[in-house]
Amino acid sequence: MKIPSAYLYGTAYFRPPNPPRSEHRWHLTKIREELGFDLIRIRMQWNAIHRQPDSFDWDEYDEIASICSDLGLQFLLETSLESAPYWLERAHPESRYVSANGQAMELGPYDSTQFGGYPGLCFDHEVVRQQGECYLLELAGRFRDNPMLIGFDCWNEPHLEPAWVCNYWGNMGDRLFCYCQETRAEFRRWLADKYQTVENLNNTWGRAYWEWDDINPPNRHGTYADWLDWGRFWFDQLGDHMRWRYDILKSVAPDHFVMSHSGAVPPFLPRPNAYIHNWKLAEHVDMWGTSFAPKYHNWDLGTCCGTIDATRSAARGKRFWISEMSGGSTYVRGFAKSPQPRSKDYRAWNWLSVACGAKATLHWCYLEESTGPEATNFGLVRANGQTTDRARAASKIADSLRRYSHIIDHHQPSESVGILYDPDNTMQLFAMEGEDELYTRSHIGYYKAVWECDLHARYITYDTLNDLSGLRVLIMPMCLTMPDAVAARIAQFVSDGGVLIAEARTGLFDHRGYNRPNLPAGVLSEVVGAVEAEAIYSDPDNRPRLNNPNNEQWPDPIYNGPSIHFNNPCEANFPVRAYLVPLEPTTGQIIAHCDSQCLGVNNSYGQGTAYYFGTYIGLALAAGDAEAKRLIKTIITQYCTAEVWGEKLRPRMIKGSNGEALLAVFNDSRTLRQSDHIVIPFEYHRAVDINNNQPVVIQDGNISLQVDPEDVKVFHLT
Repeated sequence: MKIPSAYLYGTAYFRPPNPPRSEHRWHLTKIREELGFDLIRIRMQWNAIHRQPDSFDWDEYDEIASICSDLGLQFLLETSLESAPYWLERAHPESRYVSANGQAMELGPYDSTQFGGYPGLCFDHEVVRQQGECYLLELAGRFRDNPMLIGFDCWNEPHLEPAWVCNYWGNMGDRLFCYCQETRAEFRRWLADKYQTVENLNNTWGRAYWEWDDINPPNRHGTYADWLDWGRFWFDQLGDHMRWRYDILKSVAPDHFVMSHSGAVPPFLPRPNAYIHNWKLAEHVDMWGTSFAPKYHNWDLGTCCGTIDATRSAARGKRFWISEMSGGSTYVRGFAKSPQPRSKDYRAWNWLSVACGAKATLHWCYLEESTGPEATNFGLVRANGQTTDRARAASKIADSLRRYSHIIDHHQPSESVGILYDPDNTMQLFAMEGEDELYTRSHIGYYKAVWECDLHARYITYDTLNDLSGLRVLIMPMCLTMPDAVAARIAQFVSDGGVLIAEARTGLFDHRGYNRPNLPAGVLSEVVGAVEAEAIYSDPDNRPRLNNPNNEQWPDPIYNGPSIHFNNPCEANFPVRAYLVPLEPTTGQIIAHCDSQCLGVNNSYGQGTAYYFGTYIGLALAAGDAEAKRLIKTIITQYCTAEVWGEKLRPRMIKGSNGEALLAVFNDSRTLRQSDHIVIPFEYHRAVDINNNQPVVIQDGNISLQVDPEDVKVFHLT
């Protein structure tokens, strides 16, 4: 099996019915010859091909493949099973997905599946698996010998598919799946395998079941243990399903890679009901990737970088691609849309992707969509075939990336900061609040501090604690759950010389979703040198929710986000966020207080050190609190040194072999042109601006430059 070297550049091309069949040769010629792209992706939509039980209609796909062969244009086949054939639904209506509200999902069109068959059928039904396997085997067998086939994307944006149903009037119960009888039975089998006896489950959940058939998946809020296990069940199920797809394709086409790409990258996007665990999903494929739509999510460059760092972390050493970079504006619903990407966006997004370790970019998509809420959006090229300025910009950046592919192919980002993330925290917060937005905000807040330290982060989950190796600092945002074994492994990390940054109520709930009497969890109280006193809900936005017509604050200011004062490692003052949790130091040194109460400690533990805060500093960072950011940056930079760093600009090294490198310098301001002086690593003596191929003066070991807002300048260093 050959894994492609960097840097490939291309676009998603065909998703029926767009582009029209009569225009394929014209458009594919434009892609190859005018834009100069290397690669297209073709969605092999199940219901469009498997029209009858024993017949497959490959004609249009064969035609596209033939044109690609004529042009020397490689193609990636995306095997979509989220568009089941109608004959299968007619024969087995019991295999429809069923929502928590009890609605069976009839097959039909969707905003991104205009040809129908959405959301597919539930794979807990044996007949659906059998027919899906039949389709995948036929598909792989038909195209495996085509010299233009580069590989397979076996699952587009993997998640529990109906969760993103385009239902404008629905509630969360309409977006929770699957509650069909086969999935209920599969859940009971999973529980039986985990707990062995009903009595063991009763003791864990706090229930009084008599037999396994008494148990149903949770469909309302009220307890935590069942929701936690329901989430864990789906994380396992979807991981196993990824492996199922992979194995089928590999059985027929072992010489081709099989990849997948995420449509959401928790913790940067709140998606609790989609049950996305990218580490479990990426484990089973040869390569990984992500969709990437900064304009839709209104991401700044720092959040973009965090999203890509999290994607690389989930890949765990495998190559990863930017599998769907926006080709045009994105839709809000059918009428409103986001701003269009600009030429400088493609420069910044692509070089940021490269700096984070990506090895290819594909756009979604080539031709603007023709119908449904996505109509008039996403395309590099307009429906009339007009090439847009952004398409020309994509073509230009593709040339630049290829020119330096020997450096990009070798590059792996240096990581010294870890950030602990686990889907259990997402499920816990979802069971508490019906969403996990607070967890997302906490992570984005902390990452922005890492970004401004000019460092990359490695995301760690409770299942991947071995990935702590080589890290200097570990940040633990809003860890509402914390198994004792995880706490013990983190304690070992600190004892071995690591630095821990943790915050209020760490490990509040055990693996069952039961609150612990003593915090922080397990041995972490020894690590941080303090225990928590009673927590007080307190926030600048906290207001009585009842009988408060004037939206007044609570009369006692302790509930309204009073200020914390830090005297170590720097002076800082900012309001508490979400909770005020007094700390009772044991061996820890007090570094922060609110009035007379301790709100922060620093403690030596083994060869390492720990910082523990009695509030959610991640939320303060997300709110843009400059003092909170200065505090966290001071801690990080005390222990981690960036390869290159800036005051106002954000430089990143892209290191090749044989003494070559690229220096990408980003301006994350959205409105201001920024100037800075960047110190060049001592081993490099010459810098050339790749945009104009002109040498840049290196004076006293640094270069001086200006960068436009949300743009980048790149230099070739030798």
